[in-house]
Amino acid sequence: MVRSKERSISLLKVLFCLCLCLPLYPAEILLIQDFTQDPQDRAILSTPFFEKITQDLHQKNIQITPSALQEKKPANKEILGYLVWNRPSFLKRSDLKNLPSEKSILFIWEPPVIQKDLHSQRFWSHFKRIYTWDDALVDGRRFFKLYYPGLKPLKPGLPAFQERKLLTFIFSNKHSTHPDSLYAEREKMIHFFERQETDDFEFYGVGWDGKRYKNYRGAPLDKSAILKNFRFAICYENMQNVKGYITEKIFDCFETGTVPIYLGASNIEIHIPPGCFIDRRQFKTEDELYAYIKNVDENHYNQYLQNIEAFLKSEKGAFFTHTHFQKTLQEALDALLESSAMRAVKSPSKTPSS
Repeated sequence: MVRSKERSISLLKVLFCLCLCLPLYPAEILLIQDFTQDPQDRAILSTPFFEKITQDLHQKNIQITPSALQEKKPANKEILGYLVWNRPSFLKRSDLKNLPSEKSILFIWEPPVIQKDLHSQRFWSHFKRIYTWDDALVDGRRFFKLYYPGLKPLKPGLPAFQERKLLTFIFSNKHSTHPDSLYAEREKMIHFFERQETDDFEFYGVGWDGKRYKNYRGAPLDKSAILKNFRFAICYENMQNVKGYITEKIFDCFETGTVPIYLGASNIEIHIPPGCFIDRRQFKTEDELYAYIKNVDENHYNQYLQNIEAFLKSEKGAFFTHTHFQKTLQEALDALLESSAMRAVKSPSKTPSS
């Protein structure tokens, strides 16, 4: 009973600080990211990632500002914190040293095969709070779960089983020396079907033009317009043997009623029911896999679709929506504001001069 009262009093103190210390003058949270070619491109704030949250913050006299950390700080603005997405190439060591860790939050989107330095303890030491897809790191204290917001509802009016071709994939031509990279596995699938006398496989993507593969159909203008014409799609993540790394690839398949042949997160079945996809790990060779999908009849295929549709409407599926991501981002921003408010109470600062 006493502890419950103490918690309530502590919470009231924090809420009081938050209300008391909301800035009376414009304040900023700097967004440091590599999602856009120009790191200062404000268009990112109009995406589903940020649109609602920026509106809510505006009412509190706070704005999120995409930054390359090279701009001169306006004299009449306070920087409440820093949101760092990945490890942008322009982010120098000197920049990191100047980031106050208690005001800095990291979002890890990319895996080690793409950004090795993003996954170093040295880099993490600059952040008090870290959001990551890696289930092995998530502890609810410093590391918090980040779900890729890739889920979309099943499209209406999709082609029926008999109208679809058998198999496709849509990937760019990439390479990595990381032992858990799956780029080589993607190429193995291409080479397997290059040896077959069949038209069961077509693939699309950027960077394959010079290879002269007979099954290559060019760069896709609209991924969903391609996927919907196939029963199955190779759905290999950039990396395997990691927990929780589930990106938009599998959800692109679900949206078009295309059954994914999945390889990536080692604990995929914890997040997505096994009946929604074909687990590549269950087949020793490409021959075995090919024989299996050729023998999937319409009833079996429709069972996959029923499972997929049920998942898309489930509580587990909701974790991968933009709505859930906005809650995650709001949680991160609330932590920044709470920390800022507590610091202001402990050591009040003067209003910035105009």
